[in-house]
Amino acid sequence: MDAAEFLEKFDTFADLPRAAEKLRVLVLHYAAAGRLCRPDESDESIVETFPDLADDVEENAGRPGITFGRIGDWRGGGTPRKSEASYWGGEIPWVSPKDMKSVVIDDAQDRITQQAIDNSSAKLIPEGSLLMVVRGMILARSWPVATTSREVAINQDMKAVTLRHPELLPFVLLVLRAMEPTVLRLVKRSSHGTCKLKTQTLQKLWIPLPPLAEQRRIVAAVERLTALCDRLEAEHAERDARGAALARAATARFAADPTPETLETLFHESFDVSAADLRTSVLSLAAQGHLVPQDSSEGDANVRLAELEDSGGNPNVRRRVPKVAGSDEAAEGKTKALPANWALRSTASLLHLGALTDLKDGNHGANHPKVSEFSGDGLPFITAAQVSNHGGIDYDGAYKVGDAVLKRLRVGFAEPNDVIYTHKGSVGRVAICDRRCVLSPQTTYYRVDNSTLTSDFLHIFLQSPSFTEQVDNVKRQTTRDFVAISKQYSFQLHIPPLAEQRRIVAKADALLALIDRLETQQTAARDLAARTLDAAVAALVR
Repeated sequence: MDAAEFLEKFDTFADLPRAAEKLRVLVLHYAAAGRLCRPDESDESIVETFPDLADDVEENAGRPGITFGRIGDWRGGGTPRKSEASYWGGEIPWVSPKDMKSVVIDDAQDRITQQAIDNSSAKLIPEGSLLMVVRGMILARSWPVATTSREVAINQDMKAVTLRHPELLPFVLLVLRAMEPTVLRLVKRSSHGTCKLKTQTLQKLWIPLPPLAEQRRIVAAVERLTALCDRLEAEHAERDARGAALARAATARFAADPTPETLETLFHESFDVSAADLRTSVLSLAAQGHLVPQDSSEGDANVRLAELEDSGGNPNVRRRVPKVAGSDEAAEGKTKALPANWALRSTASLLHLGALTDLKDGNHGANHPKVSEFSGDGLPFITAAQVSNHGGIDYDGAYKVGDAVLKRLRVGFAEPNDVIYTHKGSVGRVAICDRRCVLSPQTTYYRVDNSTLTSDFLHIFLQSPSFTEQVDNVKRQTTRDFVAISKQYSFQLHIPPLAEQRRIVAKADALLALIDRLETQQTAARDLAARTLDAAVAALVR
């Protein structure tokens, strides 16, 4: 297949995701494989053009070529002494892997002087040489190669090759770029993880050398096709920008009218809306009182909390729970942003009032069950690892605590309907408990008074930005992924009237389930597009 036939196939997958990226790889593959231009028998062979290559050119699968090690002069690099100020800040680019971001190198972040060249292992590399990275973590994902458009120096993580015949440079560069997947398989890792390519291994690579005239036709074809890929990428970027603007408008409509109908518009094929962002939006609307309309006949949460206070509150509140949390006063301004019949209270206040009947994590210190004490049956021992990001609890996969150990434990017994919150190790996972279990010090249970606060609404609220932003403020004050119980007492919870909580939960559950379903469809469509692209590329490669 030549370039013209390639272009005929172009439209079959130009609109697919990542098409430009795949096409660039495919173009290089065709170039290196000799499939981009038809051979011309009138072309002078490479040995006829360059007789001095005759002893080094060999045929491989019917194509003439040369090992990489014999194509030119190889040079390594070096680093002048950093302590010698006269070596640095000169006019000579000193190229290191961090500079290898394009296929033509004309400058570098660091520069050295002629004095550095004269007195160190760093030497001048002629203009028109090949540069490549041979050491560094970048080799874990890519193999940068480039040419120089001026004299440069390189560091010891690089190699340079000055070709015996500069006329070969454009084609050889294309071949090396096409060989990246092969070269990356040759990368070795040291005991401390550094990636490295051995010079001897690179020098054994076989470089095809078709007639020089054919090389030039191939390079010209690659330039035309690459320009086509660039234009395609620009068109995709413009289309994506339009889609993003439409998605923002659709997201705003959903925030103003959170219904299944407005939600489904966000999964249009022209949009790229994150399902995770949509879930966060639903949770935020639920926590702020914007998901369902308010109904004055459903009462006032502030009145309900006053009733609890008048009845004496919670007589069993734990002695370490402060009566007034430090952030209660600071939260007064936020109350104005909530519906008038919603309440805003700290966790500590809700514990004293009895809207929360208990909040506790697992056993610490000597009371913590030892690994040797776990058994095959008993109550599940729930750590952060057993609580999933999707709200489930893996009881079956948990260690079990038998009767002998249970008799020693004093706290940390979660009951059905408790809301479990992970506060250490993996902070922020939330689930509702459906059976009795024992918590580790990584997890907290929130136990509710069902006549004031439902577990289902609390489960939603603890996942919402209204709560997670408070958690993040605490986490920023420490280097540990940890939110102590004492900090949780200060967190502010939003309390709607009980009937509204139930309506919020019903609508949020319906919208979140729809997001899950639409995300599954979206993922399937993207997977199909990716497979279609891969199949089209594979068909062209064959």
